[in-house]
Amino acid sequence: MTTDRGYLLHDDEQAHEFQEKIRNLLESNETNTIEVALQLLQGGGVPASMHTHLAVLHIFHQKEDIRKKAKKLLKKTASSSLLAHIEKNAWNPFHLYEYHERDMDKYLREITNHKHLDKAVFANFTLKITNKGALFCLKNKTASAHFILNMLINNDSLSMDYFDLEELPEAIGDFKQLRTLSLEGNPLKKLPNSLAYLVHLEFLYFSPDLISAEALTKLEAFFPKIMAQRYYDEAWQLVNNLSYEDALESIEKSCLLNPLSHVAWDTQSWILTGIRAYPRAIECLEKALLITEDDSEKAQYHASQSTIYLRLGKQAEAEKEANTALQYLVSIPQIHWRSDHFFCKGQAMYSLRNFEEAHLAYDSAIHMEYHYGGGACWYNKACIYAHQKQKENMLDALQKALEAGRIYWAREAPLDNDFQAYLQDEDFLNILKA
Repeated sequence: MTTDRGYLLHDDEQAHEFQEKIRNLLESNETNTIEVALQLLQGGGVPASMHTHLAVLHIFHQKEDIRKKAKKLLKKTASSSLLAHIEKNAWNPFHLYEYHERDMDKYLREITNHKHLDKAVFANFTLKITNKGALFCLKNKTASAHFILNMLINNDSLSMDYFDLEELPEAIGDFKQLRTLSLEGNPLKKLPNSLAYLVHLEFLYFSPDLISAEALTKLEAFFPKIMAQRYYDEAWQLVNNLSYEDALESIEKSCLLNPLSHVAWDTQSWILTGIRAYPRAIECLEKALLITEDDSEKAQYHASQSTIYLRLGKQAEAEKEANTALQYLVSIPQIHWRSDHFFCKGQAMYSLRNFEEAHLAYDSAIHMEYHYGGGACWYNKACIYAHQKQKENMLDALQKALEAGRIYWAREAPLDNDFQAYLQDEDFLNILKA
């Protein structure tokens, strides 16, 4: 070890002031400023209190030149045991972004287990220059929770994924600007009431299979619209897996949390129709109609009601709803029509048993945008062809519907009264089996 005592090694007030200034330069996270601080240390001596900062720079800094300079100063001034300890716990800085917080927590526990390293300084400085190590800092309270969380915030986003947290810090409520909060992989049991202060939050991510019922209830209370959207998305995922009962449970939660979402009520109606709960499906569409002020949506909801009444065998009610849907469509200049407008017209014309007009409407929807319920357009055309006893056209349209959404339509067709005449037809059954 060197015995040359520079001005930074003096034990007086002036030396302590210089040391503090150099610490600030090192923690600036500015490459040029750090290089200046390293030059000052080289000329003025390296106090033992600086070894922690140099170790962090040597291990974690992205710039190879800075890592080398920090290492050189450590070799001149640090104890052999510290150098051996650092060497033993070697780190590849290029692997930094492959590490999760769990990995970093383990590494920091190992590397800071040396008497010549200040655990809090090492962890806080590491967090500042790498944006990693927050889990270790929170667990060991190396700084205030506010300071630690602030280091993690990127504009208006905060990610605390896989921190293994059972509770969130109360300080999370300090960051009212947050619009995105990600808590994936945390077995959360309790949430602070301060979380409710995040009034601008738009996106919330967490692992539902890990979170406690108590924490989930708080999230629903604090962020009803966000949670409603989550249950809405979850419902559609379950529908795609043909889990209708579970999907119904999710969409009911969505409507409960955000009862003014006409889209959610419409979706609940769609799911209820899928399980043949027709009266309840109509009730949901009535609620959607009370909420929306958009003529396109009103047309769609009335058209949907008309098809449900048909399934109930109520032709008069079906025709009434279909005509109401057409009245709303007429109020929209056709030059502004989208594929969903034509789809809606197709439904209404089908309910009125005007099959040729229904075909034309569905063809327009398919032509404008095939992927708008592409399967639904072809499926409905297949239903019409079945009524018209045009078997080959029916099979062709059904095949195209299955190609667009095979699982759902393969489930639906055998249960649909429109295909009753073909339930024993070998060609019909072969298409469904294929």
